Amino acid sequence: MTETLDTWPAGATWLYSSNIANDAAGASDITWTVTVPVGSEAEILYGLIFNGDTVARNCTVQIRDDTPAGFVDLITRAVSVAAGAVRSFPVANASADNGGVAAGTRLLVSGGMDVQATVAAVALSQDGTFNLAMRIKGSVPTVATTGGGVEVVTITIQKVL
Repeated sequence: MTETLDTWPAGATWLYSSNIANDAAGASDITWTVTVPVGSEAEILYGLIFNGDTVARNCTVQIRDDTPAGFVDLITRAVSVAAGAVRSFPVANASADNGGVAAGTRLLVSGGMDVQATVAAVALSQDGTFNLAMRIKGSVPTVATTGGGVEVVTITIQKVL
């Protein structure tokens, strides 16, 4: 029997979920960057971003290469997510001005590329949660998070099935 990480497209499923909580000085964007290691590949299955603040925030989820503007938007760029609301991705109804993602599209992320989710700052002290499920071939992705002030990152799930 072969190693599940070496089988494609069956591969292994990688699940990740974390929350970032900022203190009162935390008036800055919250960002999660999931990087697929060089020599590996991943397919985005689904995910969500949760705005844990008391006000609406603009959220963005993108596949990025080395271009500053991003490569593919997985939700409409800077979509407003209400306080306490969840936005899932990818979505087929992303606006035409940023290309959108067609229903049923396979979203492959090659080694060295990343998936980045951002909850934009509006006021002080915000929380955000990011969940992602990917099919992986090769090494497990790495995750980097940023927030303002004193950031408390709580990883609730990080495993390979």
